[in-house]
Amino acid sequence: MKNFYFLLLFLVSVTVVNAQSGYLDTSFGTDGFVSTVVKGTYSMTWGTVVQPDGKIVVVGQTGEPATYKAFAIRYNTDGTLDTSFGVDGKQVLPIGSVKSFAIDVALQSDGKIVMSGYTWDNVTGDVFVIRLNTYGSLDNSFGTDGVALVNNSTDVTESIAIQTDGKILIGGYTDDSFTVVRFNSGGTLDTDFGNNGWAKVNFGMASYINDIALQNDGKIVAAGFAIGGVYQMAAARLNADGILR
Repeated sequence: MKNFYFLLLFLVSVTVVNAQSGYLDTSFGTDGFVSTVVKGTYSMTWGTVVQPDGKIVVVGQTGEPATYKAFAIRYNTDGTLDTSFGVDGKQVLPIGSVKSFAIDVALQSDGKIVMSGYTWDNVTGDVFVIRLNTYGSLDNSFGTDGVALVNNSTDVTESIAIQTDGKILIGGYTDDSFTVVRFNSGGTLDTDFGNNGWAKVNFGMASYINDIALQNDGKIVAAGFAIGGVYQMAAARLNADGILR
């Protein structure tokens, strides 16, 4: 369906009395659906996470294509906007000088919200991590005024994971190669990880991370695809220090 609005379809498959599993939960939003215009003409979501209290945090980009801005919004358990979050349930976050995209989101154990994404000036990108307080304001104890923005060439992020020690991993690609970056809990680059905070995997062809996950032993699994004549599934596992062995 084509339109100029942010259409968030929550197909809630919770089991309720006298309801069949997999059917729309009509107690959520309007007959199981929520549609929200965040700002401007276009609003699109890329990541979502459900809090322990059942509230739903969604991130993406909003506005006009030439000046997209990252955003986060939060819904109550019934699909209404949580007006205690940000400004009337929404937090629009212009990062960098031109465009910014929020791609994934995760929760810390203390309830703070951590978002990953990247800026884009139509030529190159820089990756960022944003940390919000539980009510949606920028956490000024993280990075610079709540934002950690780093550059290592042309960088894009697709996924985020938080370690049990609070360190933050983001996975994506740099110059068409698998890349994982690790931040300390305060938003600085963890220079003990990989090569000064960056772990790059060379497949001998263009490769792109779509998602990362943590094993119980701290090893990091990155998965995506590589292009070498044909598109291929690609996966790599890094040790906890970011080194392939």
